[in-house]
Amino acid sequence: MKMSKENTTQLWNAVIDNDHASYNRINSRLLNAPTALKHVPVRIYVPTSGPESSATHPEHATFKVIQSLVTATGSDRRPKLLGQALKEVLPGLFPSSRDPILAKVVMHGAGVPFDAPLEELMREAAYPDGWLCLVVIVL
Repeated sequence: MKMSKENTTQLWNAVIDNDHASYNRINSRLLNAPTALKHVPVRIYVPTSGPESSATHPEHATFKVIQSLVTATGSDRRPKLLGQALKEVLPGLFPSSRDPILAKVVMHGAGVPFDAPLEELMREAAYPDGWLCLVVIVL
């Protein structure tokens, strides 16, 4: 979706002024566009060091960041679920789209069910930059 120069300026000024009401007014136009959502931008943080070293030396913990545009609907035109998206992006860590077997994900400090629709997660919990950020916790 394209935004006019005026809307872009208003959005930027709302961020600078920390004006949440103005930001939401403009941002809602992006989130509730008249056309169907095609992709959800997802940013996944995957730990690259073991949990033992991270627990004893948190300053040594490292993450690999994976960014992907995930289609909002499946081939059957039904809303794509979080588990399906994770299996698509990281099949080695998420062999099942229904249950966390090798890893689970956390968003904003809380666990997220694999049956949550990806589009709803994006609309309710995306960061101001529009990305849905997930942190992987290896089981």
